[in-house]
Amino acid sequence: MSEEKRMILEMLNNGDINVDEAEKLLSAIPDDSQNNEITVANKTAGIQPKKIKVRVTDNNTGKTKVDIRVPFSLIKVGLKIGTAGMALGAKYNTDEDSQQILDLLKDIDVDEVLSSIDDGDITLPYTMVDMDNMEDGKNEHIEIVLE
Repeated sequence: MSEEKRMILEMLNNGDINVDEAEKLLSAIPDDSQNNEITVANKTAGIQPKKIKVRVTDNNTGKTKVDIRVPFSLIKVGLKIGTAGMALGAKYNTDEDSQQILDLLKDIDVDEVLSSIDDGDITLPYTMVDMDNMEDGKNEHIEIVLE
């Protein structure tokens, strides 16, 4: 609700104006804000990412160690399958490197991300992960982006 409408309703509530006056004032306020919200929602709803990009760069040399682009449709299926697999992997995996990756990924709510994309809440490109890895003598920059 716009500030103008709220003020008119408060004036009506306080008895400063009557119902007829409030109606006239409310009808004089343009309804552009609601139309703009609908237009924006329609423009963004249904826009799907075409790919997901994963890039790992060595911060010391500036060289790209990993640069992968995968079709998002494939990722969408993989995320659903992977969510179930992560639960099993966390239970049975003893490899320390794999466990670190699972720990990083466990905080990502796949259903929420996919729902936000479907609803148009995410604008592209969207950076899901942007971090530096300084463990075990590594100096890497890791980036995962929906495009």
